[in-house]
Amino acid sequence: MLLVLPALLVLGAVLFYPIGLAIYSGFFDIGMMNLGNPRFVGWENYRKMANTPAFWQSVRVTVIYTIGVVVGSYIVGLLCALLLNRPFRGRALARTLIIIPWAIPNVVTVLIWNWMLDANYGVVNYLLQTFHLISENLRWRAMPDLAQISVTGVTVWTTYPVALVMLLAGLQAIPRDLYEAASVDGATAWQRFWHITWPGLAPVNIVLILLLSLMAFTRVVTIIYLMTAGGPAGATETLPIQTYLQAFKFFRMGYASAVGTVVLVIAVLFSIVYLYVTSRVYQQD
Repeated sequence: MLLVLPALLVLGAVLFYPIGLAIYSGFFDIGMMNLGNPRFVGWENYRKMANTPAFWQSVRVTVIYTIGVVVGSYIVGLLCALLLNRPFRGRALARTLIIIPWAIPNVVTVLIWNWMLDANYGVVNYLLQTFHLISENLRWRAMPDLAQISVTGVTVWTTYPVALVMLLAGLQAIPRDLYEAASVDGATAWQRFWHITWPGLAPVNIVLILLLSLMAFTRVVTIIYLMTAGGPAGATETLPIQTYLQAFKFFRMGYASAVGTVVLVIAVLFSIVYLYVTSRVYQQD
């Protein structure tokens, strides 16, 4: 306990105390005019939150965004993992290059994609027009539907290497004898995937989906804020983005603390499920 005590003190100072203070502040009316003398309002911030359409809009956006990121990251990661699991010349180099998006800082990633998605000079519009897929330039970050697609796509580009690494490890853990026996029995590629690969990835899939959900919900605020700042018209305003805007744009510190507490509770629930599932997987191994 004495050896752990210094780490606990540091965590208490930089993590637990701010979290406790934020939860406590959610029961007060705190604004720019009364920072030094907050007014206790009890559950009023939470009642206001439940009756505010903007909050439920953020919940809907968060759900859509999280599902899009999880599904997109998993599909791209699985396709790349299946490709890299096959022997070919230069595979080691390909494995290194394909995880670069995960290593690039989010700010740099957003700057690159903002240029690529520019309505007038972006390379994405140029390529789409070259292949006659669109007739005029699309305003990727100015239209609500396109803005959702843009932030989801950029997030998938940064997170799919996580899915790739975990799925590739899962693929390499599947015995090759099973594939050889299936080939001898005349099984097609799809049958081998459905009856061997997919069941073999089941433990990895559960952990990976929970991990991607947690990452999409809590760790990609930078991407959305730098790309759209939650706009246009709240189309990309997830719950973490709303917490930031309420606190530092509208200076409603008490209400922002209440929203942040809701985000914290959801993130903790995700974390508990994630830890439980991973512990069960390790026990089975």
